[in-house]
Amino acid sequence: MTKRSKNIILSLFMYGICFAFLFERKLSYPTYVFPYIIIAIIAIISTIILVKEFFKNSKKLEEISLNYRDNQEKKINYRKLNFTILTSFIYIFIFSWAGFYITSFIYLIVLLYILQPTEISLLRKLFFSLIISVIVCLLIYFLFDLLLDVSMPKGFFI
Repeated sequence: MTKRSKNIILSLFMYGICFAFLFERKLSYPTYVFPYIIIAIIAIISTIILVKEFFKNSKKLEEISLNYRDNQEKKINYRKLNFTILTSFIYIFIFSWAGFYITSFIYLIVLLYILQPTEISLLRKLFFSLIISVIVCLLIYFLFDLLLDVSMPKGFFI
């Protein structure tokens, strides 16, 4: 079975799961928002995969993809990988003590700063990390605290 046929079968299977969850349960207002968002995201990703598989020249793109993948596998930065794993463990342990928003904000800033290419200037990396962290934390706050009325874990700071 080729990669193309596997992707098509997987996309159709995900459509089936979306329709099954969409019509199986009848939920009331506040509780159905998040599952419907997830169903929509899965359906959009499945559609993108299907369109990509039907409209691509499979031989050329696969060769380019394999060459790119080979080049990327050679460039694994184990220092950044180990730092990411260590930072994630620290995030998990400090999470309950410091609270979700403060911990997530700091975690995102640190990871985004470290994982950016080294060619980018220090100030630009810091600015990008700060802006993305603020946006992600505000989106999580809006989605869970305001829209779904689900409070995130509170800690010592917040």
